[in-house]
Amino acid sequence: MNNLFIALVSAAAVVYAYTENPIVFSPKNMTYNAGMKIPIEWKDATTGYVNIDLVNVYRNVLEHAYSIAVGVPGGDGKFEWQIPADLKTAVGYRVRVWGSYQPDSQDKNGNSPMFTIFNDIPNAVNNFIVTSPSKSNPCRIDGPCKITWDFPATINAPADVDIVLYQVGNPVPLAKLATVSASDKQYIWDVPSDKSLLSQGNVFISVDGSGTPHEAPKMASNMGANSDAFKIAEPIPVPVETPEQKAQREQDEKEKEEAEAKKRAQEEEDERKKQEEEEAKKRDEINNNKKKRAQAKNSASNSNQVAITMLVLSAMVALLPIF
Repeated sequence: MNNLFIALVSAAAVVYAYTENPIVFSPKNMTYNAGMKIPIEWKDATTGYVNIDLVNVYRNVLEHAYSIAVGVPGGDGKFEWQIPADLKTAVGYRVRVWGSYQPDSQDKNGNSPMFTIFNDIPNAVNNFIVTSPSKSNPCRIDGPCKITWDFPATINAPADVDIVLYQVGNPVPLAKLATVSASDKQYIWDVPSDKSLLSQGNVFISVDGSGTPHEAPKMASNMGANSDAFKIAEPIPVPVETPEQKAQREQDEKEKEEAEAKKRAQEEEDERKKQEEEEAKKRDEINNNKKKRAQAKNSASNSNQVAITMLVLSAMVALLPIF
């Protein structure tokens, strides 16, 4: 009985050991520079292939796991990785090397030691910007307002963004305008014909992919940014014509109408001539066909007359001896 128990425990240990993730000992607990190449190293991989991810214990640094490689032979025990140049300076990074299951942050196996990445480019990914509207180019009631933004190519870029209107100093949104793809980089807001918008004072547009950067105009994060502060303006007034301008406009319109009428008349004349030419061509074809049929008929009649004449002559020649 004891031998059977020992055998079962041993078998369970073998199965458990086989399905365990490898031990990751590099990257080490140190600081690495963004953009540099470093070795990722592991041992005791028991699956044929492993996947390699980058994670961070702080969601505001790296919201989702970043896939470094998939299907790396587990027996290699090593993979050279170039740290993306757009990763921001932060602590709490880890590399996961796993084959059996994705380890969580508490698992010893499959997780590297925690390390730091330093990026000497200021605001490496914190340069998500909203380029319009602005104080000099505000939104106007009862008209289209073009909202534009930009961001660098980065693993932290959001898939979608919420476009929200805020009043400066008020954390409660005035209006959520839309949710669109971040890669569109523009949105046309049809500003309502609502005069109350004029009394809101300074406002700004938030283009946000995660969290709500609504605290102040121009605030930015790697997941969104705010526009400049501006005041929603009256529609652009329609210019008032002077008598001279009105007379000139009416003269221009009259000349344009006359030119268009002349053009239409010429097109109609050209079309009429074209139809007449086509009809004449058809008449010529009909007459030619009639002539050909008449000629064929005359030719056949002449042939018959020649045949009859020859037959009469033959008969007369045959009767000559009688006479």
